This record gives sequence, C-alpha cells and structure tokens, in this order.
Amino acid sequence: MIAKTCQLSPLLLTKAMKFISAHFDELSSTNDEGLQWLKIAKPDTGFIITTDHQINGRGQRSHSWDQRAAQDLAYSIAMKWPLELDNQPHDPIVFNKLMALNLLDMIQQFLPEHREIRIKWPNDVLIKSSIDRTWEKCAGILIENTWRGNRWDGVVVGLGINVNSSRHHELGRTSLRDQGIPEVSLLELRQQMTTSIEQNLAKPIAQEVIERRFNENLLSRGKWKSYRFNNLEGLGRIEAVDAHGNLVLDWKPSEDEPSKSVVVSDSNELNWDWLLNPLNK
Repeated sequence: MIAKTCQLSPLLLTKAMKFISAHFDELSSTNDEGLQWLKIAKPDTGFIITTDHQINGRGQRSHSWDQRAAQDLAYSIAMKWPLELDNQPHDPIVFNKLMALNLLDMIQQFLPEHREIRIKWPNDVLIKSSIDRTWEKCAGILIENTWRGNRWDGVVVGLGINVNSSRHHELGRTSLRDQGIPEVSLLELRQQMTTSIEQNLAKPIAQEVIERRFNENLLSRGKWKSYRFNNLEGLGRIEAVDAHGNLVLDWKPSEDEPSKSVVVSDSNELNWDWLLNPLNK
C-alpha cells in the first residue's frame, strides 16, 4: 500500500451500519484498500476510501483506471454485511445495477437535460458528445465481492469519474470539464456520492424497478450495431441484462441472415466495434 496523509472520520450511513471514512493524498488503489479492510472488519460496518492521487487504479477486464491527480474522483466504499440476512442486500447482481444507476444519476445532475448519458455493459458510463455526437467514457465502476462459503460476506464498490481533467486528446474519453461543466469541487463531489449511496441503501427499492431502470439506460439498447462476438464480426442488438448479470443480445453474422438470441456472460467475449468508429452515433 502506498499512502501518505490519511484523515479518518466516523459517520453513520444507515441506521444499522456504522462507517468510517479515510482520505489519502496518495494511494495505490482505493479498492485494494477496501479489500484489505474487509479481511479484519466486523459485520455491519463500512469504510469509505478516497484519494487525491490513485497510482494503480483498476477497472473492468483487468484494465487500469487513469485518474489525474487532484482532478478526478477516486472513491471506494467497502461494506461488511450484517450476519442477519434480513439486514443485508440479498442479490449481488441487483446491488451492482443499483450502484451503476447511482453513478449514472450522480453524473446526470451535472449535465444539461438534453445531454444523453448511458450505461455501457457491464459498468461504464458514457456521455454523448455535444460537439460530434459520438459516445465517450466519463466514468466507471468496479465492484468486488467477498464470500464466506456460499454467503455474500462483503463488497467493495469502486467509482471513478473524470471530473476536472481534460480528455480531448484521448479517443473515446471525456470528462465533466470537456462537457462544458465549470470546475467541480472534489470534496463536495465525494460528500454528494456518500449521500447518494446512503439514500439508495436506506430506502426500499423494488427489484423490478432497478431492473427496468438499468435496462432502459443501457447504451445502444434496441439498436443494431457492429460488434465482434467471440471474435466473429456481426450485428448485434442489445435487449437487456438478465438476472445473472449477463448481456442478452440479438445476434446475426450479416445483414441478410436471421438473428438469434445469445447470452454474453463475460465482457471479454464482446468487442464494441461500432464505438471505435469515429462516427459511432
């Protein structure tokens, strides 16, 4: 672990779960810090980790997450679930979808109403550029679960948002700054993120509502686009993400062939070729 200054403060996130928070001026990975904490944590407790400079941030598919020091958000929240099953979420997949929606809603509040924003399966958030109408990645989420036997014992939710950095020179990347948003206080954004997660965990939300909202906000849902599925080029039309977290896709090798429904269980199986096209509208 690489860390310098650490500031600790207690807080109460829900009526049941007690949290502490720590802010580091430099850290290897906020998610790694959360995973280490879960090894010694007591049930019904949580830990919020933030840093000005994340050196080895991790994303989906073993990719790195490039956070610009003191310009972008690096935020993780670790939770050790209560021993009583009635006092913890029951479904990791639904929880994952809820946290992705939380991230989408957080970014949406900074954007003009007409600006389009979507979830790219499994857990990236993309914004449609107001300049050339292409889709660009602004944020990502990495959720890592811990298990005790068959019991879901804890979770670390890592959230990264490109905030005040400039990403104009990076293909397929953007930031709130690039979207014309005035400079955002990272301290206030961290506090808003905690409040937003607190509200989502404290209020009962029906599973079908979460499932419906998540699917409604999927990037390119219902539209035929070019993909590579298991290294085969073709056309796909996203239908939904199922109860197991798999992407359900209508697939056909070419325009003239009939389509069939396929299930994508690993994001490495699917390449989003159309997003690499400069005209990926």
